[in-house]
Formats: sequence, structure tokens, C-alpha cells
Amino acid sequence: MSENSNKRATRNMFSSSVGILASRVTGMLRDIAMTHYWGGTGAAQAAFYTAFFLPNLFRSLFGEGAFTAAFLPSIASKLEQKDKEGAWRLAERTISIQMIFLAAIVLLVSAVSLLLYFIMGADFFSEKYSHVPLTFKILPLLMPYAFLICSTASFAAVLNALRNFAIPAFNPVIFNIVEILSVGGLYFTLKNDDPKALIIFCFCILLGGVLQMLSLMLVCRRKGFCFHFRPVWKDEEVRAVLKKFVPGTVGAGVNQINQCIDKVMVN
Repeated sequence: MSENSNKRATRNMFSSSVGILASRVTGMLRDIAMTHYWGGTGAAQAAFYTAFFLPNLFRSLFGEGAFTAAFLPSIASKLEQKDKEGAWRLAERTISIQMIFLAAIVLLVSAVSLLLYFIMGADFFSEKYSHVPLTFKILPLLMPYAFLICSTASFAAVLNALRNFAIPAFNPVIFNIVEILSVGGLYFTLKNDDPKALIIFCFCILLGGVLQMLSLMLVCRRKGFCFHFRPVWKDEEVRAVLKKFVPGTVGAGVNQINQCIDKVMVN
């Protein structure tokens, strides 16, 4: 490895570490602000954390987990072969199919959640699980975040394939700052037991997700990858990525679903 390559690797590692540290610090400040506002033990916060766990579950499965493990090496391999056109074509088609799949999941989970909310109602659950109906109510508002953050992870993978690690590492800071500002705004305008507060906060979650995705899309555009929605199901390279993705998803899915059940029962 040349001296320039060593310097570049060291610089990438340092900037990524700073980005991860910044995201952790702002994430901690976000959690402190949320706990201070919601009270730490209220039904609203319990409902939010339970509902928000599900988009993060899909994020682990279809964003930063098995999907990235299958997607990133395929893009990086083409870039190493100096085939940028082929890399962008594969990325565009794969991300487009991912978006269709995620949109279907969002619609399905949201529909089931609303159905359970109207069928069961508040009287169905004991006082210990009084947050569950509220969870079903706000889950359709939060599920689109799964689409946004998984798409964000795909654009981050493209940047990583280009050996740009700093910007994806800093990306979660955007989300954390949006949430801190939203809690601050709610603190001075609405009481934490006002139903509107939780609804507004859920929309702020989506705003943070949109800003995360758009910021990485713009950076990718500057690096040469201009995304267009072009799903091509019969592309053999896309199918190869999906074949690598499915086994990892099935394996991780069992553990994630168990965690989801535990989350509902504990909260």
C-alpha cells in the first residue's frame, strides 16, 4: 500500500470515527430531551418506543443488515473494475426494487395496525398494556420511516463503495438534531399529555428521515450516481444480489421478531 493510500485510509478512518462519535453524542442528547419531555414512564413514550422499534427492525433487516451485506460488495466490485456505468445501473435497479418492496411492507403493516386499533380498542388491554392501542394508532405514521431509512442505507452503501465513509457516518446527526429541535418546540408549546404532541413528533421523525435520505442522494449525485426509479426484475445481477440477501434476512429475522415481541411485552 502506497503512502498516499495509507494517508487516505487514515483520514477516512478518523473522519468516520468523528462522525460516529457525533451521532452517538447527539443521539444521547436526543434521548435525554425525549425523556425529559415525555417523563420517561408515560404511555406516550412507551407507545412511541414500541412503535418505533418496528421501523428500526426493518432497518436492520432491509437497510443496514443483510441487504447492505449483499449490495455493497456487488457495487464495489464493479467500481474496482472501472465499470462505473455498470455499477450505477446495478445500484439504480436494485434500490428501485428495494423501494417497491419497502413500500409494500409499509402499506401492509400500516393497514394491519389500523385494523387492530379499530377492532381491539382501548378497553381490550389491561392497564399494564394501556400503551398498546396508542402504539397501533401511531404505527402507520412511523412506518414510512422504514422506507426512508432503508433507502438512506442503500445510498450510504453506494458512498461507502466509493470509499466515502465520513458523510454516511455523520448522516444520523441530521435525524438527531431534528428530533432535539422538535422536542424543544413541543416543550414550549404543548403539554406532554396532549395527543397532538405525539402526532407532531411522529411527523418530525418522518421529516428527519426525508432529510437523511435527500442529503445522501444529493451527495451521490455529486459523486456521479444520479438515481432514477427504474426497477428491472429480470436483470441477472440484481437477482444475484437478492439471492445473497434473502438467506441473511431469514436468519436475522427470527431474532429481530423475538426482540419486537419482548419490546411490546416489557413496555
